[in-house]
Amino acid sequence: MHVLLSSGVAGRVFPGASCSMVWKAGTKVRDAAAVAGRLSSDSGAVEADTLYDLHDLTQVWTSTLGLMAAEGKIVDLARKVDELLPEIQGKGFQVPTIRDALEGAGRLPRWGALFLDLPHAPASAAAKRWMLVEAARRGDAPHEDTSHFSELAYLLAGEALARACDEHLGTLFQKWIAGPFGVSKDALNFNPPNQPRRRTLDVRKMAPTERCEWRGRIVVSESLDENATVFGGVAGHAGLFGTASAAAALGALWLDALAGKHSELPRKRVEEVRALVARKGLGYGWYHLKHEDSRVGDVLSPNSFGRTSITGSALWLDPERQLAIALLDNAIHPTRANRRIDGFLPDFFDRVIRLFDATHGED
Repeated sequence: MHVLLSSGVAGRVFPGASCSMVWKAGTKVRDAAAVAGRLSSDSGAVEADTLYDLHDLTQVWTSTLGLMAAEGKIVDLARKVDELLPEIQGKGFQVPTIRDALEGAGRLPRWGALFLDLPHAPASAAAKRWMLVEAARRGDAPHEDTSHFSELAYLLAGEALARACDEHLGTLFQKWIAGPFGVSKDALNFNPPNQPRRRTLDVRKMAPTERCEWRGRIVVSESLDENATVFGGVAGHAGLFGTASAAAALGALWLDALAGKHSELPRKRVEEVRALVARKGLGYGWYHLKHEDSRVGDVLSPNSFGRTSITGSALWLDPERQLAIALLDNAIHPTRANRRIDGFLPDFFDRVIRLFDATHGED
């Protein structure tokens, strides 16, 4: 993997990258990892504990929380989001149910530049209330594109789940997912801007993303997504930072669930999610292998599912091989105009899988 990542650095696909694989071999769990390149052209080398902005991959874990909360009968996914968000109650907005939001059929636009009109201080309580109202308001102009997730719907769903569980979303994530499954909060966490007492991640280990015209600088240590930033850095659609090994470990959680190993995330629920993804092309934060945004080649097994982020990072699961692969990078640094990642990803995944089959096929 190191050779492949190094070729990406040499080809200016990204300044640097980190990759981790986790798979089941008999009764043993095995892993492999590699890093290459630098955080940026004028900063330190990528290391195993380098943190990347997971951006869209955040939605996978918001959905995981939703499924766990439903299994624990803490929340009914059939409830509309406004039932849990008093800010938007009684306004007559056409809002989705939590299930529809997580499945990707929430009628809301794929995205909206809410941050540009924010009349309050970013990350303030007033800003959050205003963002929720404005996100919900966008449902009054129905969005019928069901081929992509709505980040506005995930913003609402994430906050609705937090309210239902009576916990801050970041705390909920640590208590229900990261902590119980052995992932350190230093390896996978939110990193709220303007809230130093709540920061737990080492900003010196964070890879920068692109230059943001709105912020007037290169973004580092805060979410690339402007809406997530002004919402406080902890949102259902974006905001998580993590290492490749942490992302792969939580991907393996879904593979274990498919094998019936987690009562908190039972096999029946994840099988239903996988069937939905296969049928509709997306659902609960995941894309099907053949979705137009997958960009992971043709060698993964046909029932594979995963997510590829706008940042260039990707997390993909191959149930037949019992394999989770996380590739984290900052291909959009310093600008997303660099699209070399689109050609790199399919070749990378195809070659990694072929190497895996040749090396571990007898495990």
